[in-house]
Amino acid sequence: MKIPLALIFLCHVFVATPASLLQGRAVDRTGPVLVRTQETQLTTNAQRLAAGLTPLPPKRLFKSRTGALKPRQSLSPTIIGKIVIRNVGSDAVELSPSSTFEVLKTTNILADATTGPTVGVLTQNDPTTADVKSNSPNYVYIYFGPPPPSGTAREAIWSYVPSTLPGQPGQLTATWVNGDNSEANTIMYARPSTPGGSSGLYILSDPNSDGVAAIFRNRPDVSEVVEVYIQFVIDGP
Repeated sequence: MKIPLALIFLCHVFVATPASLLQGRAVDRTGPVLVRTQETQLTTNAQRLAAGLTPLPPKRLFKSRTGALKPRQSLSPTIIGKIVIRNVGSDAVELSPSSTFEVLKTTNILADATTGPTVGVLTQNDPTTADVKSNSPNYVYIYFGPPPPSGTAREAIWSYVPSTLPGQPGQLTATWVNGDNSEANTIMYARPSTPGGSSGLYILSDPNSDGVAAIFRNRPDVSEVVEVYIQFVIDGP
């Protein structure tokens, strides 16, 4: 018996269709797995958006802060206060300028807001050398204001040394560099204020140097000089 060609075609369609449909479902089931694999390879939001995916969740770049903020120390290179010049032997106040000074820690400059930087000027009593050394009659005079037009003048000679004791003032020390780049052994002397006289501050090399005698020779009106140190009392609490 011959089977009509149309019937064979219909049977082929009927039998083949379920297989193809099942095969399609199998492809569909693997689809999500392929998508998830693809997602793991897309590391930027630009790649994900180009693939039709949602952006990545935001990342926490910093650890969350817990507790109160700790106070920060001031990093200001300038400290403001007043200077007190005291006798090394008795701690008595020899000089106490009323001006407020600023110490620029980055440049070692001591400045008065009104008169400007405090300047050390070399007094060269020895014509053979411009250095401040032991047994030399040379010394440095400190000007709390504009220095004279002549002489070796330097501003950046001051350093602030904080006290190791809480609530106590720090000190100002002076460094004088000689022509051969050596640092002079600096000791400070002051002539105290006297009725009708004037005060002054000097830097010498040592207490037995000829600089002390040179001060008296240069200033006949000076009857006394004493070794001193400089306190720096910072304004504020």
